[in-house]
Amino acid sequence: MKNMIGPDRTLVQMPSLTALKAFSAAAKYSSFTRAAEALCVSQAAISRQVRDLEENLNTQLFNRLGKALELTIDGEILYKTVEYAFNSISYTSNQIKSKNSKKNTNQLVICTTPSFSTLWMANNLPDFRSRHPDVDICLISIDDFNSIDESVYVDAFISPGMINNPDFNNIALFYDTIYPVCSPEYIEEHPGINTLSDLCSHPLIHLNSIYRVHAMEEFDWSSWFKYFDVNFLQNDLGRANDLTSNSYQFVIQMALDSHGIALGWKHLTENLESRGKLIRPLNNEIIFPERKHYLSYSSKSLPSQALKKFEDWVLDKFY
Repeated sequence: MKNMIGPDRTLVQMPSLTALKAFSAAAKYSSFTRAAEALCVSQAAISRQVRDLEENLNTQLFNRLGKALELTIDGEILYKTVEYAFNSISYTSNQIKSKNSKKNTNQLVICTTPSFSTLWMANNLPDFRSRHPDVDICLISIDDFNSIDESVYVDAFISPGMINNPDFNNIALFYDTIYPVCSPEYIEEHPGINTLSDLCSHPLIHLNSIYRVHAMEEFDWSSWFKYFDVNFLQNDLGRANDLTSNSYQFVIQMALDSHGIALGWKHLTENLESRGKLIRPLNNEIIFPERKHYLSYSSKSLPSQALKKFEDWVLDKFY
């Protein structure tokens, strides 16, 4: 005979979720009457649930000011926690519903790296929204796609390299083209950059690989100069004015602010170049046809109408 499991003290001693919901509504609307309207119950039910909660916690949660309510210090502490918890439950529940509902074809969750979200999606997504106002886009920006919680359903990824999953379609979008970029103001203040060797005498902004999970992003100034057979020592004493970060957004912002010269990935910087925010001090570039970026989504079911619209739009942007 199996041993019986004793009472779970955490669950047993925790206040009633119904009481916490009543409290949260009363705190949000500063009124038992309005809380009752919001939850579609009677005012007496809200008042009773809050009173029971106060007895359970042995504290007063509201100051009653006639018909109005004001949170006490303990009430404010509890409300912050309860509101966060309910918002998390609501978000997760909606994600699960979205994942399992075939009727909700107009919601689209797209996952990309932070640099792609900031430097490409932010500039191009308004065009998609104007063409397809019926599609609701949720954009998730994260470097490590494997760290996404299982409860979060993602319709499609745009990533450096393929999604290593046999159940995924991987559609090549573009490949890496890399070259130096800086602001026009920097060139005005520092003229005379005519050769690759000239770059060595200028502050360079480095992207390092710390906490970066995509191997294709591991390309720095040392690799650049080595490709062109130019002698370059990053740790040389003459490089004291260089900047280094693992955030590509930071790297580009420093270049925009004229703090030095950065390496530009064409798909991330060409919009800034077209607007005159960044320029290329030299025409030298490295093209990596083998370093492709992909649109990836599950092949287990047919893509929704919203996903098909997004796929067609992305392909149109790059082809």
